[in-house]
Amino acid sequence: MCAFLNSKGGRIYLGVMDKDCKVIVMYRTKKYRDNLNNMLPFWFDDFYPAMLDRVHIRFVPVWDDDEGLAIPGLFVVKIAVKPGLPNVLYSTCSDSIKCYIRCGSSVVSLKTPK
Repeated sequence: MCAFLNSKGGRIYLGVMDKDCKVIVMYRTKKYRDNLNNMLPFWFDDFYPAMLDRVHIRFVPVWDDDEGLAIPGLFVVKIAVKPGLPNVLYSTCSDSIKCYIRCGSSVVSLKTPK
């Protein structure tokens, strides 16, 4: 997610195999989706600076191509990440980040705002 925030944004899908786009999610209830939706913001607590306003989470139903209908209870999670703010470096922890920028003939340490 940091890479998406620090560049042009992107999408992450949970529950889809990379190789052949096969859905690998089991049947999930509405309660499961609600619990997952409530937990997801806590996954982003360690990002610095805060980036929840740059992320949109959606549950996408899985369709049966033969029937042309959504399969009840089957979904994948789509996390859409917007590009981060200009001149902001996103990280997963403000304490461990050490970045530098070239300014003319010198190298200057980038400081994270407090």
